[in-house]
Amino acid sequence: MEIDFYVQYPELMMLNNPIILNSFAQEKGFLTPIDFQVFLERRILTELLIKKRFNSKLSFSFKPRFMKEFNSIGEVYNQLYTACEKLHSFTVINGNSRYISAMHWWTLLVKERAIDGVNSGSKKDTIIKLKNSNRKIREYVNPIDEKFNHTWLLMEMILRFSQQNNIFHREVFIPLKKALSAWVKDYESGQCKFLKIQEDKYFAVGNGGTLIPINKTLSLTDYEKVRGKKNETL
Repeated sequence: MEIDFYVQYPELMMLNNPIILNSFAQEKGFLTPIDFQVFLERRILTELLIKKRFNSKLSFSFKPRFMKEFNSIGEVYNQLYTACEKLHSFTVINGNSRYISAMHWWTLLVKERAIDGVNSGSKKDTIIKLKNSNRKIREYVNPIDEKFNHTWLLMEMILRFSQQNNIFHREVFIPLKKALSAWVKDYESGQCKFLKIQEDKYFAVGNGGTLIPINKTLSLTDYEKVRGKKNETL
């Protein structure tokens, strides 16, 4: 699909804005709205991690007001990255690991999204699942379904090491537990929400149901603004 996409629309090779590219790909049938939503959520979490851990001067691709809606869930994945860093060396068996690096492991967690309740149904169902999951973690019981094998493995190792090593418990388990509690609290109170698709545009939902647009280039037709006169050739 990727080869066909650029063969048909070679001028898009000149674009470096992934949001515009994905908008165009969605309109042309290469992506569904849900595919695009998943892409955006992964990009948001990645940018939050980069700004927190690697480059504090990073300029977000999205409006700052919008990004604030994801601070709590961003902190959950920040703490998961800390766990990946601490535990990656313990995944090496006979000189080989299933993960190239801590970041590789972390990207697989973001793909699974098994710990934040994103695929749990209604808001009520999501809150119930998150609270039950947090309770199990406090009891050192792994709440992750084994079908999410990357997240399941990380949680198994977190729980085991936190009971064996008081430094690991203090530096990894406690911050992660606090981040998960803050996430469910903010989600329940309406301070943080997942993305919402409405009329082919993407929003975070603020307090009182206010729709907060991600940025000015997310309309499925806004990619035309950067293509100018080439518009009619597509």
